[in-house]
Amino acid sequence: MDSDAVMIEGQPASYNEENDMESPLMPKRTHLALTGALLLALLFQYGCAQQCAQVKSDYGSAISAEATLLKDLKLQQGLPTHIGVGLRYQVLSQVAARFLGTALDKNLDLTTAIPLGGGKNINVQLAGDALNLKFEPDKSCATCFRVVGDLGGDASVTIPLLGTRKIPLNGSLNLIAPLIMEALDDGSVKVKLDLTKLADYADSFLQMDLDGLPEATARLIKQPLTREVLARLSANLKPIDLFSFKAPDLGIASLRIFPSEFKLVPESKALFVGFTTNLPGVAPGQGVSSAQAVQFADNENMAVSLQPAILLPAVSALIQQGTIPRRYTLQGQADPNGNTHLTMKNVSVGESSTKQGAEPLSLGFRAWNMAGGPCFWFDALLTGLIDLQDGKLRVDIQDIQLTDASAAPELVRALASWKKAEFVDRTRTLIERALTAPRIEIPGGALVLAPNSLAKDARTLTLRSLVKVELGK
Repeated sequence: MDSDAVMIEGQPASYNEENDMESPLMPKRTHLALTGALLLALLFQYGCAQQCAQVKSDYGSAISAEATLLKDLKLQQGLPTHIGVGLRYQVLSQVAARFLGTALDKNLDLTTAIPLGGGKNINVQLAGDALNLKFEPDKSCATCFRVVGDLGGDASVTIPLLGTRKIPLNGSLNLIAPLIMEALDDGSVKVKLDLTKLADYADSFLQMDLDGLPEATARLIKQPLTREVLARLSANLKPIDLFSFKAPDLGIASLRIFPSEFKLVPESKALFVGFTTNLPGVAPGQGVSSAQAVQFADNENMAVSLQPAILLPAVSALIQQGTIPRRYTLQGQADPNGNTHLTMKNVSVGESSTKQGAEPLSLGFRAWNMAGGPCFWFDALLTGLIDLQDGKLRVDIQDIQLTDASAAPELVRALASWKKAEFVDRTRTLIERALTAPRIEIPGGALVLAPNSLAKDARTLTLRSLVKVELGK
């Protein structure tokens, strides 16, 4: 058989333009049909090549347009808050009262001499106690707190010619000090009460009742003794640690986290600590709203909030570093050699839900099939709920729908299987960690967390909880 022979319905044929009309095996109409079929095949092959080239070009553009981590972000004023933690004052008070009592008791034990003139002194030895301490905000400064309590213990007073009198120590203390924030190298924040600043506030004072002393002696030593005790407290007390806050580890290798906000929210009787990151997508003024975050119900005292706009760039960063697979089979199974590549279109939390206490979630993605069949892309939208179940945060993906495709939608034959794709599971974990993994630590104790409610406004998704303070002995 001639090497150029073409099989048509099982019969060999040779073709020569000059004897086309004379060939008994290939009438002219058969030859034309064959030529047309070959031309269609060539056109189809050319069309496929063109289509694949276009899909690959569009995929390259989509990759180039993906959000990437900001590289030159530096700690500065005005950075929007991405993640924040709020605590009611009562939680602060529980911790502060414990450590304040220890610090004050130690510094209320002192020996001093009150000069009388003529080289004579009244020697005083105090063994004081700070009792019934309360910790409440004060208007003396933006982060000031007032420490209120009772004085107890006893005093031993040696008076020339009269000898030593031991008397009960009574009175009250009213001390003002600011909360300060210390930013640590690991991105965490330590909140302290700066007791070194007591003397800076005119409303800080002590009242001492020296019952049991002669009235003239009591009147003589009361004011100088009070001034000295307050001065010694200011000189000897150190800032005391109350809490340390750390934003969650989102698993992003090059993620940088800075403290961005530290404020009291008097209307909610709460403290708010905010963090920013080098994730893009949140404009100045569009960060987490601290006021919304700490709108506590009666049975809530802690809140964790995030700006949902950081979720899409966070997922993209995990894809770019390989933690979330980029390549899949057309059925949504992760495969490093898969022909279908993933780009994310959106990760959003809605503003309404048919289920009370839950927030709707949608994940939009584009799958690019670039080999192993027709080259095409399709868009799909996964929908579900962020919800609290048995006191635990759950992200539940419930449905998926095809929203667009560059070729016939029937090419997408296993769409439902994409609900179980690895990027979906990783995104679910990211959201859960962002809201539940910020770490709050207290010296010598722990906070026991019980999530209670989930809420969202235009730019703040908040998980509120009731926490119990457990202090070691």
